[in-house]
Amino acid sequence: MNVSHPSREAACDFGQAGSMEDHLKTRYGFWHLVLAAMAFALVLLLANGGDFTRQGIDRVVRLVAREQLQDWAQQIVRRHPEVIRSVGRRPLPDEVVADLRREAEMYGIEAFRLHSRAEPLGHVRMYARNTFNSPYGKLATMVIVAGAQGAVSDTDPGLVRVQVPLQDEQGKVLGRLTAVVNKNTLRRELAEALRHISYAALAAIIIVLLLSLFLYRQLRSNAAAHIHYMRDYDEVTGLPNQNAFEQHLDKLLFAENDDKDGRDGLACMVFGVDNLGQVTCAEGHEATGHVLRTLAGRFARVVHETGGHIFCLERDEFAILLPVPRPDQKQVLRLGQALMKETQRPVYWRGKSLLLSISIGVTFHPTPAQERSEILRQATLMREAAHEAGGNALRIYDAEMDKEFNEIAHLERLLRKAARNCAHYFTLHFQPIVRLQDETLHGFEVLLRMDDDDGTPISPAVFIPIAERLNLMDEIGAYVLSEACNIASRWPDNLKVSVNLSPAQFESGRLPSTVWKALETSGLKPERLELEVTESIMMQDWSKVRDQLRAVRKRGASVVLDDFGTGYSSMSYLWKFDFDKIKIDRSFTQAVSTSHEARSILRALVVMARSLKLPVVVEGVETREQAVILRKFRCDYGQGWLFGKPMPAEELSATILRHWRRQNDNVTDLHDAARASAAL
Repeated sequence: MNVSHPSREAACDFGQAGSMEDHLKTRYGFWHLVLAAMAFALVLLLANGGDFTRQGIDRVVRLVAREQLQDWAQQIVRRHPEVIRSVGRRPLPDEVVADLRREAEMYGIEAFRLHSRAEPLGHVRMYARNTFNSPYGKLATMVIVAGAQGAVSDTDPGLVRVQVPLQDEQGKVLGRLTAVVNKNTLRRELAEALRHISYAALAAIIIVLLLSLFLYRQLRSNAAAHIHYMRDYDEVTGLPNQNAFEQHLDKLLFAENDDKDGRDGLACMVFGVDNLGQVTCAEGHEATGHVLRTLAGRFARVVHETGGHIFCLERDEFAILLPVPRPDQKQVLRLGQALMKETQRPVYWRGKSLLLSISIGVTFHPTPAQERSEILRQATLMREAAHEAGGNALRIYDAEMDKEFNEIAHLERLLRKAARNCAHYFTLHFQPIVRLQDETLHGFEVLLRMDDDDGTPISPAVFIPIAERLNLMDEIGAYVLSEACNIASRWPDNLKVSVNLSPAQFESGRLPSTVWKALETSGLKPERLELEVTESIMMQDWSKVRDQLRAVRKRGASVVLDDFGTGYSSMSYLWKFDFDKIKIDRSFTQAVSTSHEARSILRALVVMARSLKLPVVVEGVETREQAVILRKFRCDYGQGWLFGKPMPAEELSATILRHWRRQNDNVTDLHDAARASAAL
């Protein structure tokens, strides 16, 4: 029996929690970058915000000043065409100069200068004087000073130096206008507005930064809570998982005894849904999740009423820890019955009623001083026992059953080793099969034997089912066929060897090739090999079994239906497949001397076999009385302790020689006898 290790699902839970934690760490890294970027932006704004603000204001002021100067330049061209004509030729009249001064003051111009087209570009110094006395001579330049405040300061940030072209309506450039525009008022207004905007932006950044920091901390808190949930709770059922189970069990085991309520013991119950796999196959994983959540809710309500704690260890396995008085098992039994009753209530899924059952294993322990792993192992062991007994049952741990399971576990390990080295662990014994009419030797049936490491024989009824469950019969069966054919190849040609086949040997589809290899290696004639099968083989994929048996018969080997009369539908298989012989079970032979009904059934079986022209072999012949009755019923062959017990291959020579002498009592030629013995 394979006992599943209870920590398997917990490892999966930790793996999920670990991957979730890695994912959240990645998200934390992203938030770290966001917060760092925002902090850097804040520091940059505080350190260089003044420079950025001044540069922005300067750019806006210069654009506004240029627009104003362009507007005045157009006005000069329209209103004062004589100014353009006089540049470089003659002084302007006083009234024109006065008009230009008034217009310049309206536009906030502190000083200006008109240039002719001939004047080269470059830096132009400007002066503010009370009188118009700037020379223009050969530069063809005229300077008009607005205002009487003395020299214009180039370092005043509110005074903007701008130059624009003078153009007529056709776009022809007539000259240039250079001016110093006073924008101190605009500059102060812009600075004040930007200062308010900067304060608002700074406040907004600080608020966003604080909000982001709060959200980040909240995310970390929620993530930590989620990781804790993933580690301690099952995602499907919402129940505490194996990690929480182990923590709670440790707390119960190692806490100091408190006998105030008289509860000085602990019951551990492990149970699982018997037929959940069928639900998954029929309805899918979504239905399975619905079933588990529904049952978990029912179980939790029942358990909490008793003061216990319920956990989900694996996908479909639950556990309960229940403090109980050590001598009293009634509370646990009542709880187990309540759990099975809740499980038997239908679970509805998309209009369908799903009927389920559970298997419960229970172990009792005093607290403290018991190891956690041992408690869980014993309860799980009993759960497996209840499940193998058919399910919907409760089993309480006892030492004898534990010993049996330990023996099974030991046999499993031993068989796995034996399958890799069959010759070392297995031996073949041979039981004679005789013709009942004259008791002459017909052949031998091969019986597999196995010893424990200490030499103790192990019954085939014990180790063969375990080997079949462990899928080891392909290797073991191939060894038996090969060894049996090798040994039989040294017998006289009239003797046959009969080998039993396991149902597991048909699953791989390699049986025919295994048989052919054994025959070719040994040199045994195929007609001397008989392969015995039981009705359980027919319960498998019938077409697959039939094709393999037909392939074997086609090569010349015989197929015998073993244990005939004990199965569910033996009669139908006689016409579904062309067997070469039938073998009647020993249970009829044992009862034939005392039961009239058994004799009647046996006689009917033999008559039916003869009508199908099938030879009949009878097992379990142990007394002369049985042999006489079977001979009277015209059975063909007999096998049992009356004719010879199973024996190792080393004893076969003497047995064959003895039967040969009995068959040839009138032979006097001792040379023939010696030659027959030497042939063996």
